Amino acid sequence: MHDFEVTDSNSKKHSFADVIGTTPVVVAHATVPVGELPFYKYMDSLGHKVVLVISGDNPMLHIMKEAHDLGLETYTDPDCNLISWLKEEWSLQPSVSDLVKLLRFQMLCIDGEVSQSWKQHMSWQEFLADREAFKAFCKRFGAHGVTWMREQDKNSNFLWSGPGSGVYNRQIFGGLVDGVEQWLKYSKLMPNKELEDRLNQHR
Repeated sequence: MHDFEVTDSNSKKHSFADVIGTTPVVVAHATVPVGELPFYKYMDSLGHKVVLVISGDNPMLHIMKEAHDLGLETYTDPDCNLISWLKEEWSLQPSVSDLVKLLRFQMLCIDGEVSQSWKQHMSWQEFLADREAFKAFCKRFGAHGVTWMREQDKNSNFLWSGPGSGVYNRQIFGGLVDGVEQWLKYSKLMPNKELEDRLNQHR
């Protein structure tokens, strides 16, 4: 496991390796805390230690944890070391600054090492190459979703680069289809049956 320093809500620095420890732990990346509460609540429901890391020095993640009484460990990563490491480890094409905003993942760490990981699609190329994800989208959002998808600029590369919250949904769908933003951002992560099954083996 690559090691670096992260900072807790009291501005105390910790070794990432020490934070992970040796017991099963799930690590996930926070991007825009004020729009990610459903994801945090899902992670909290897993019943295991969960570490949420936000790249940069944004204290909002700590505030969200406290305000909603979540049993998660939250840390900031001012130097974006986690994202920089994963960019190399996973051979990701976007820049670190783009990954800070786009990369959504879960890593299951056991005995201090990454045992398995799951990553949300970030580009249209990734998404359209995943036939199961494409079929799941069509089943979930029907004809309105397919119409919207056809109208998107596939050359823009990033699957979701617009503003967060339901504003984008209403603009595109006229209120006819709900949940497209959350689906595009978390369909592989929430729920994550594979992760849940792995965690159940360690109860």
